[in-house]
Amino acid sequence: MPPNNLKASQQATLNGASPSEVSVAFSRVKHFIAGDTWLGQNNRYATDVIDRINLDHQQSTINNADMAEYIASSGPLHCFDGWIYLGRALDCHIRGDVETCIHLAYYAELRAAMSLLATQGIGIFNAKHVVVGQSGTCAVIEDHGTHQMVWLALNHWGHTQKCTDLIARIVRPYGFELNIWLSAMPLTTTGSLGHSWLTTWGLDLQRLATGADRDARNHISYRASGLRPIANTDTMQQSEFVRETWRLFEPSSSGGLYEIDSHLLRLAFDQHPLLPAPGAPAYDQERASRLRIMLDNMPLGLNRGRIDAFLGRHHFPQDSTVIQYAKGTSNVGDVGHHLEVLSRAMMLLRLATGASLELLRGAGLSSADLEFWWHELGIRHGMWDSNNIPDDTVDLWIETRDALDFLFEWEQTCPDPTMASRNEWRREISSFSSVLGECERIAMWGLAL
Repeated sequence: MPPNNLKASQQATLNGASPSEVSVAFSRVKHFIAGDTWLGQNNRYATDVIDRINLDHQQSTINNADMAEYIASSGPLHCFDGWIYLGRALDCHIRGDVETCIHLAYYAELRAAMSLLATQGIGIFNAKHVVVGQSGTCAVIEDHGTHQMVWLALNHWGHTQKCTDLIARIVRPYGFELNIWLSAMPLTTTGSLGHSWLTTWGLDLQRLATGADRDARNHISYRASGLRPIANTDTMQQSEFVRETWRLFEPSSSGGLYEIDSHLLRLAFDQHPLLPAPGAPAYDQERASRLRIMLDNMPLGLNRGRIDAFLGRHHFPQDSTVIQYAKGTSNVGDVGHHLEVLSRAMMLLRLATGASLELLRGAGLSSADLEFWWHELGIRHGMWDSNNIPDDTVDLWIETRDALDFLFEWEQTCPDPTMASRNEWRREISSFSSVLGECERIAMWGLAL
């Protein structure tokens, strides 16, 4: 079995990963995108990438420019694929298929991590992984398979200031970067925020990489499910989770993932190292004082009262169900474990989406530039026909909102929530099922398509 840690030389290679060189490579990719393709037709790695990396590494002939362009392009594409996996996992949740839900949700996590790492110059492949360093020179890391290397690289990168700086830029609550919010408190620092979040939300990646629950997950993926059935949540909990998920990813009218970022701000504020531990005698007073200072130093205008009510936990005092589940540490087979995996996938995908959007905007690419890709994808996935492609993907929220209103009405009028029939629930929401499993919508909102 490959080692569960990185050699010092491998750590040094990862430390040399250059997000700026990824941006340079992506600026070259923009030329190909103008011709309705992600890579040039002569890019050596556009096909048979694994075999060609193996051959070129053996012969010390890796094409740095082509490899960097491949890794740069893979960032947004892995991100979108991750949201597709999540949508299919959510659809399995709706159907009560817990085993397949966990399988697909894990791969959503994997793609999210691969996307995030790619935007930072770390390309995850098979047994040989490529790091884009200074001046665009590529270096290879060996000895670790895909799943193991994803966690090792993510965990290592998560300890760096680059990680915290990126998260502080790409999370934008109420239109302001997270670092602006936190810097509005005197003597503040984002500290180890990035590592804290990645450690929490990367739990499943860590467990599989280190072997902690590899056997249990292999059973789900490769063994007959009837031999070890997994208990499911009740129907009311099932419905509420779906509704909470979509509410959390409601887009703003101008695009972007408005709702979840406000929750992440509150989470970051409550994790601030200068606050006493929750439950300490001075906690409530100190929290209120620091919140007031932060809000006083932000140009919030008429929005202050609403923001104060949310951050002060007067409005929606409890964390979102999704954020609560993302912190869970239950084991495979425990009731509700699949909701934890789904939730962690969502959190990782939010970060990957922000990093991918930063890459797209840095290259000056707009939704119109990428129409060749997302228009056709929507047609292939049955989201629309060629004659009714939406002018603005934010408009897709309208039918999503209608579906959520229907779910809420069903939940409120259900005569006995403890006895609600899954079959009856699925039949009631059948006209909305395709919408509720289309997490491609969230990818489009988050990438400003």
